[in-house]
Amino acid sequence: HAESNKPVHKGRGVVLGDKIKNIKTNAFASCESGAWNDMTTALAALEEGRYVDAFALINKYIVEQGDVEAAYLQEEWPAEVAPHFLIIPADLWEYLPEHLRPPEGMTRPVFRMKRMIYGHPKSGHVFVHRMAEWLRSKGWISVGKGALFLRGLSRLCMYVDDLKIAGPKSERESFWAEVRERYPLRKEDGGIDVQEASEFLGTKQTMTHSEEESVLEYSMRDYCLEVGKQFEKLYPDRKVRPSSVPLANSLRTKPAESTPPDRRVQILVGMLIWLARTARPELSLAASTLGSRVASWSEECEVELERTVGFVVGTAAWTLRMVVRHGEKLRPVLYTDADWHSVRSQSGSFFCLESESGNSLIPLLWSSKRQGVVATSAAAAETIAAFQGLSLSLPLFDAMYSDSALVVKIDNSQVLSLVKNGVSDKLYFT
Repeated sequence: HAESNKPVHKGRGVVLGDKIKNIKTNAFASCESGAWNDMTTALAALEEGRYVDAFALINKYIVEQGDVEAAYLQEEWPAEVAPHFLIIPADLWEYLPEHLRPPEGMTRPVFRMKRMIYGHPKSGHVFVHRMAEWLRSKGWISVGKGALFLRGLSRLCMYVDDLKIAGPKSERESFWAEVRERYPLRKEDGGIDVQEASEFLGTKQTMTHSEEESVLEYSMRDYCLEVGKQFEKLYPDRKVRPSSVPLANSLRTKPAESTPPDRRVQILVGMLIWLARTARPELSLAASTLGSRVASWSEECEVELERTVGFVVGTAAWTLRMVVRHGEKLRPVLYTDADWHSVRSQSGSFFCLESESGNSLIPLLWSSKRQGVVATSAAAAETIAAFQGLSLSLPLFDAMYSDSALVVKIDNSQVLSLVKNGVSDKLYFT
């Protein structure tokens, strides 16, 4: 445990959500039709959480967070959906409340689900759907992708049962009081159920203010070191070696035949992707490149994976910083770029708030992704990258209600001409 350094053991009863069968036919059943489809759900994207932090940083608000206790169990089974029943193994009956224990002679009882239970494929959907409905009933306006909310001078994001809010003290206190009336909040040591945000989804964050500037730093140091430990655990005959770069080979030349997935590779690439998404944007290209080769792995891929892990471990102390110089006006800016490479090019984008001087910079969203089509020229690749960057950034830009236009920076004259004129004979776009 972070405070007491004592281990904390956590257990949870989980149903087998992949074993749902029709009670009459005994055939496997789906939860993808009917009333289930009306329960739209949205989880806060990482960039929406960063926007809440940025909003606090700019306005010198405090960011607070809280977790709903046993979130799924707080929701009753939807009345509009056919009931589901559980088969509980006999060796667990003794742990049931006395009034639920089967009478003697009953060999195969079923138990009707009265509440959503962990493991059921729709439990998360029901909880998030109802939480969002409840927030809207309290005057919160959902924006962006649906899990970012505005009310008064406050901003809130919801990631399943994790809630993060930034705003004036009175509005924060009012919000948490409302939450406690509807949901129990998980209490930490000392009975505290709400605290100033210091870690969200595994990313540690620290906010400081001085006379000249306000700074927020994200750190994934512990996770970076864990990547190195996992590498040496999965490859016992190898040791992590420091590297000055995350990738030295573009890995564009693939073997003729696909290769069976290697579980070790999947684990490490998954960890690199998470790092790139949370607080290490410079790993985006490496994570995307290695991820695209999981099903066509080669010795060159092994070398680059080891190199990237060495870079991650060697730079574990690196942080992602948001910096706001007091008095500087911020504007939303999107940078897009692409390489032109056969067979398919790589798109890159970086959406941020920045000042004209460049001294203030708030990174919000970034991406590096292999393009889905073959570009026939550098300008075509740049156009595709611009489109992809805009598609990713516009939902967050719209949610920010910025009084400034979005500035898009592209370093290709043909694309700029296409934007200004709306047509390009050379690019065959209209």
